[in-house]
Amino acid sequence: LLLCRGGGSLEDLWSFNDERVVRAVVASPIPVICGVGHETDVTLSDFAADVRAATPTAAAELAAPATRDCESVLQTFAAALRRRVGGALETQLQRVDRLALHLARPAQALSRHAQRLDVLDQRTRAALVAGVQRRATGQERWLARAQSTVAARRQREHSRLESLQARLHALDPKRVLARGYAWLSDVEDRPLSSVRQLHVGQAIRAQWADGRADATVTALRPDDTRDA
Repeated sequence: LLLCRGGGSLEDLWSFNDERVVRAVVASPIPVICGVGHETDVTLSDFAADVRAATPTAAAELAAPATRDCESVLQTFAAALRRRVGGALETQLQRVDRLALHLARPAQALSRHAQRLDVLDQRTRAALVAGVQRRATGQERWLARAQSTVAARRQREHSRLESLQARLHALDPKRVLARGYAWLSDVEDRPLSSVRQLHVGQAIRAQWADGRADATVTALRPDDTRDA
């Protein structure tokens, strides 16, 4: 709270010696900076205030933080927010990587989703930097809004990841094998999806849910009814 008046005569400044004014300054819940008259002028309000300034201009300078200090605070908040966002995104990407290690064919879908997260990370960081540069005041309100936006995006991406994980789980080949089916491949683990890929005497492998077996083709019996 600034209590200020420009220079004047003793009579002009006498109101700042009034007991009611002095008591109000002492009882103020807000810190008071008193800048009355010139540097040589002294009033009782100067002694009651939390800080005495030589002039009203000096009082204003004490109350207003420097623009550079505001920018420093904004940069600190922005850096902390970027770290939090980056950490959350990195955690999600690590989950995607772990899923890719366990699932062969659906790994491409996870890779595309990871790329989308990378793009989101870059856009979020660019938006944070642009926002800090545009706003030199109101940093608390802006940061709260930015944190809310980022949290909402994180929640949406988290929900998408969970949905994708559920879909991948449903497509897991091991679930099919567990129902009694087998996955056939040649000795180089290339999938065999048709009898026309085989020849008599060929070595093949059969994979079940609980293990695999090596076999040799002894006869071929194409099902011609499928072509009909």
